[in-house]
Amino acid sequence: QLDVTDQNSIHNFQLYLKEINRVDLLINNAGYAHGGFVEEIPVEEYRKQFETNLFGAISITQLVLPYMREQKSGKIINISSISGQVGFPGLSPYVSSKYALEGWSESLRLEVKPFGIDVVLVEPGSYNTNTWEVGKQLATNQSETTSPYKEYMDKIQKHINSGSDTFGNPIDVSNKIV
Repeated sequence: QLDVTDQNSIHNFQLYLKEINRVDLLINNAGYAHGGFVEEIPVEEYRKQFETNLFGAISITQLVLPYMREQKSGKIINISSISGQVGFPGLSPYVSSKYALEGWSESLRLEVKPFGIDVVLVEPGSYNTNTWEVGKQLATNQSETTSPYKEYMDKIQKHINSGSDTFGNPIDVSNKIV
């Protein structure tokens, strides 16, 4: 298991790459969603969100690119979200990190295309993954009765909870990618 926010884990992955000396496919799928409203979310929570959802993908991609470039082939698949195209209230850290992943993926695609490397961006809607479980964790202030956003956040939470039964199976996304 690779933790894209842990330097030891990334270092071990780098050692593994040296052993296998070839990379044909990279799927960047690490991510989680932090819930809450801008006014009440500490900037540090945004940084954590970006560390996983964007900088993790960048770190791992930087490690595999030399192998793909040398072999003049490879495919990088970045798993984003519909949240990279449409903003949603109460999920601004997640949404902004996915918008950033989208822009980075587009730039990366143009940079590495001359080397025979393809970059694909997958933008699924709501699927039943642990991303939503983490996303249900609200900023402490917003679960308090004194928060001006409490009523709004309760509605969003209810919507997420009620929709989780209708979320798609993530295996369906995997099968489409393959």
